[in-house]
Amino acid sequence: IGAAVDLTGDSLADYLVSNSTDRLLLLFTKQGPEGGLLKDTISTQAKLIKNIVPADMDNDGDIDFVVTSTGESTVAVYTNDGNNKFSVKKLCAPGLPYPYHAISVDFDKNGTMDLVVSSSADDRITLFSNNGKESFTPTILYTDFFSAATLTAADIDMDGDVDILAGSDEFMKNTLGWIRNGNTDGVSFQSIKSTDSECNNPIAVDLDNDGDLDILGGSTFGGVYWFENSGDGTFSSLKEIADISLINQVWACDLDRDGFMDAVSYGGGASENCEVRFHRNNGAGGFDKPLTLVGSTSSNYVWPGDIDGDGNSEILTFNSSYDLLMLSWNGGGCDTKALFPKFGMKHTLVVADLDNDNDSDVVWIDDSCKTLGWLENRGELSFVNHTLAGNLPGINSVSVGDIDGDGDRDLLTTNVDDGSLVWFENTPGGIRTIDRQVPNMIQRVSVNVKNRTILQLSFDLPSETTVKVSLYNTAGQRIALIANRKFSSGRSTIAYDLSRSNASGMFIVSMECAGIRQTESVVVH
Repeated sequence: IGAAVDLTGDSLADYLVSNSTDRLLLLFTKQGPEGGLLKDTISTQAKLIKNIVPADMDNDGDIDFVVTSTGESTVAVYTNDGNNKFSVKKLCAPGLPYPYHAISVDFDKNGTMDLVVSSSADDRITLFSNNGKESFTPTILYTDFFSAATLTAADIDMDGDVDILAGSDEFMKNTLGWIRNGNTDGVSFQSIKSTDSECNNPIAVDLDNDGDLDILGGSTFGGVYWFENSGDGTFSSLKEIADISLINQVWACDLDRDGFMDAVSYGGGASENCEVRFHRNNGAGGFDKPLTLVGSTSSNYVWPGDIDGDGNSEILTFNSSYDLLMLSWNGGGCDTKALFPKFGMKHTLVVADLDNDNDSDVVWIDDSCKTLGWLENRGELSFVNHTLAGNLPGINSVSVGDIDGDGDRDLLTTNVDDGSLVWFENTPGGIRTIDRQVPNMIQRVSVNVKNRTILQLSFDLPSETTVKVSLYNTAGQRIALIANRKFSSGRSTIAYDLSRSNASGMFIVSMECAGIRQTESVVVH
């Protein structure tokens, strides 16, 4: 789970890595002239992470990130203060069980990044409108999208604003549709595909070169298919690309370099006998018979993009021997080059220029989810393998972005075993890891309102320390200082009479301890 993003503001991508089964571990890498890494723990709070979204949520020019956690049923915004210190704000909405996927987009066109979140346990898609002052207002956009799994921001109806494309991973109604952003006309849900099979990870892409966005999809029993957009968000019936069962995922790229977007699919068999197939767009509204590029592979990793720096799309994948392959079009088929023979099965791969030398490197997590490393591209597709950290049991994803704004690429990760939020910063002096712990003292936070007037806040501390607790309104104004004193280790509870501040509506409870600020949203009726 992760993304490539410039978190450090240095014009280079850094990496974010997470573990979906438990706690959040943040890693930056900051590539200096001779390489090197610094590791820094930021937080130990997030559990069962499903999604990490890097975005500038507070419009201050640096990159923050958003985390959806199914273990806590929360959406948390980690705000970067510009000095690589993060404060945490947890968003709430009426009934947000199992928040699965989130995207950042300026949905209301007010100049700030909003959040759209799917929660699969209650079939809802929720908008969190950002007022730019650390306040988010929830609005339910749709309530009957079964197991909403993936969201994509795109102007589906070509009216100049951003709509939301949604796909489900379940075999029920409303498995593919989009939410029309009507601005003054309000929002409405438009179903594209409602029966037969799921449509997880749909892609909005112009397949017929008419200037609007069509939908490319694949499913377990529906094969590979597309829906043609008429230009206003109304779609044709399903158009079959290939009748192949057990499709796990599809991608779009112009592999044959003819100006039309093609499709690449993975699946079509049992887990140890899947195939990577190329579906060539013939430019006349149809697709050629699928061409098998790699057969009998159990690796589900496929990455279409420019790997060799020639300006064209290639495909990075594995064969059954776990050789890392690059597939490139030769005019009538694909040439296969083994970039790294016997590379071994990997859990996660991310392609990015890690060492800032203008070619594509490959960051990897091993299949046992214990080791983080990268393949350094030395030029002309000659690779050298490096291990960055060999004792990180529990990590399962990595993404890239310049977190600290120094012009190079960093990494962000999560970990299941120690529940820590950590960053690795690349520095001059070779590959080295320096542990810089940043305490996140406040744990197991609980906020409740009793009898509509008494705010009750409970939290755990590992040792005696000072905690500052404040109450803010949605405009960012502090309306009460609730506490600013030492609390003993263990469980503490604070009660505050909200009638003293005439408080009603949505409010933000801020807790500051050891340089870390954490916030919780609360609604007072």
